[in-house]
Amino acid sequence: MESMEDFLEACRRAALSDKLVLVKFYSKRCAACRRIAARYRRVALRYRQDIDCYDMEQDNAGRELLEARSVTQVPTVQMFHGAGVNRLANLSCQPTQFKEVEEQIKVCIESRRQELSEFAMVGGMMGREFIQETRDKNERMIDVLLGPPPGPA
Repeated sequence: MESMEDFLEACRRAALSDKLVLVKFYSKRCAACRRIAARYRRVALRYRQDIDCYDMEQDNAGRELLEARSVTQVPTVQMFHGAGVNRLANLSCQPTQFKEVEEQIKVCIESRRQELSEFAMVGGMMGREFIQETRDKNERMIDVLLGPPPGPA
């Protein structure tokens, strides 16, 4: 992920597939960032059904997103819901804290699963209409931020 547009497009895809977005903000020069890299990849693999994981390097291209998301230090992991405007977690990721970070990620995922389960229990057309309405609302929010997705030429 290299820009705000990449972030918003990732959020669009995640919203359409009812997933959460997890972004690790890091620097190539940061020793702590290098130390958590493998652990972050394992989390991404373990929860791939529920989250889409991305990395955002702290350089000139990523500066806009870091500032927009109030990232003041690296490594930091943030989790987003829906159109990317709803931040669920902002977690400082020092290597000694990574177990707690993973636990917070797990809590957010379980909460999202519970939310989706409750929507499913509403049942029938009403439940499907509610889910579709939520997806449409997320899509409109992203379109406002990013513009409509490219259509067929």
